[in-house]
Amino acid sequence: MNGPVSKRSAVSVVIAICLAVTGLTMGSAQAAGTGSITGQVFTKALGASAVPAETTYLYVAYSATPDGHYDNVDSDPSTPGTDGFFFDGSTYALTGLDAGYYKFEVAGVGIAGYQREYYNDAAYLADATPIQVGSGPVQADDMVIEPAGQISGRVTDTAGTPLANASVSFERTKFGGSFGVQTDANGYYSTTTVFGGGLVKGDFRVSARHDDYSDPDAASHELEYWNNATSYDTATPVTVSPGATTGSIDFTLDVAPRLRLTVKDPDGNPVPNAGVGIWVFYDGAWGPYQAGPNLTDDDGIYRRNLRIGDRFKFFIDPPAGVGGVKEWYDNAYTEATASEVSATAHGQVVIIEIKLGPAPAVTGTTPTISGTPQVDQVLTATPGAWGPSGVSLAYQWFAGADEITGATNPTYTPVTGDIGEAITVEVTRTLAGHTTTVKTSSPTTAVTAAPVPPVTGTTPTISGTPQV
Repeated sequence: MNGPVSKRSAVSVVIAICLAVTGLTMGSAQAAGTGSITGQVFTKALGASAVPAETTYLYVAYSATPDGHYDNVDSDPSTPGTDGFFFDGSTYALTGLDAGYYKFEVAGVGIAGYQREYYNDAAYLADATPIQVGSGPVQADDMVIEPAGQISGRVTDTAGTPLANASVSFERTKFGGSFGVQTDANGYYSTTTVFGGGLVKGDFRVSARHDDYSDPDAASHELEYWNNATSYDTATPVTVSPGATTGSIDFTLDVAPRLRLTVKDPDGNPVPNAGVGIWVFYDGAWGPYQAGPNLTDDDGIYRRNLRIGDRFKFFIDPPAGVGGVKEWYDNAYTEATASEVSATAHGQVVIIEIKLGPAPAVTGTTPTISGTPQVDQVLTATPGAWGPSGVSLAYQWFAGADEITGATNPTYTPVTGDIGEAITVEVTRTLAGHTTTVKTSSPTTAVTAAPVPPVTGTTPTISGTPQV
């Protein structure tokens, strides 16, 4: 193995770009274990037999677990930014490796038209085959690098107008990442402009979308997978073959529906940099939308593209210095009572507004007391009508101006100490997102003592003879 490759060289600038694309991170120390990986790299021109590669670069990533995060391995810790292992000749040997799992990318130097690829026939780090290393040597399968394949096509709108700077992506796996290119002024694209000059052989899902960033209110065009599909799962795979171009992968994009949400403070002024909370209906339930941050602009406006059939709910937590309470669209204070927002047509602009303000109070009538205000006689509180639904009620009884300790039920039975005092009941209503409301009943008449029961007995009789 020859010396390390410095990122200060022109080749290493390319390396750094590759690492940024593939998700490798910089600065990991070289492993110092006893494991090793050896193997051989071949090139195979169209119609020819495989021959040993003349020179090879390996960019190696390491993880302690097979499904963990992979960090790049530094080929020379004494020299910053050296993550490319260079081999003069086709046979490589990676030594001094800790036990764990390794993935690597191969790039030949001076092999025009050959795509970089991960072990084995993989396009991205995520779908590369890991090699498990222990305390001894591991022989990897031979890697045969073939000429890059290509995909080309055109992106237009429904009127046939070419869409310049549309984004076209190429995915080998659903969550493994993608390559991306942009269309030219006439809407054409080709993978010859991706890093490495093309694609590894295999099936790709191709998608296109178009956003006009020159004007925040300009129409964007919906994401579409080939062929006329709305998702990776329903897309038609596009097969890439070595050295060949799969053409006419064309897209006709509809204008995307979009949202325009304005946030205002209690005085009606726009609120810039307000965080927009988003909930989305997914897999049969409502839940928070994780991507962000989602902020209003200087005019208090938040914009996003929508898809027909998607269901959203939006709320605002007032930023520091802005009055009001957390509020959902439309004039709601809980997620359950918030209004749904969705699009029903291509090109539709959904315009909504959230004006912050104080939380609403619960409506309700004054509670009343029934029963006789007398010792040992039960008094019952009737709370009256309250709204909206979901209100929680709490009771507190009073004798005169004094709170009666422990008297927090809808009923109360006066005791001897209450004699002479009028009884009242206070009902407190609470509901999330609303102002707590307290109402007190009219007082009863003064509590009286329990009546003294009469002594019972029969009529007395006299016995004896009434005689002097």
